[in-house]
Amino acid sequence: VDGDLQDDTREDIQYLRVKLAYQAGREKNNGPLKALQKRLDTEIQKINTKPEWEKFAKLMETIVAYHKFYGGKD
Repeated sequence: VDGDLQDDTREDIQYLRVKLAYQAGREKNNGPLKALQKRLDTEIQKINTKPEWEKFAKLMETIVAYHKFYGGKD
């Protein structure tokens, strides 16, 4: 089906959950990042189709852009 994700893509998307949890756990003052991680984790679990993946990717691009705009580092 055209909107379905390939298994390797689905695995990569789910691996984002692990990476995000790791980054949130590394921060000393992880309250705000932990809240973001929990929210994004919920959204990642909902990704099952290409359009859902594309929508999530745009959300992440937006978050990174605002982070940089407000002086965030890497």
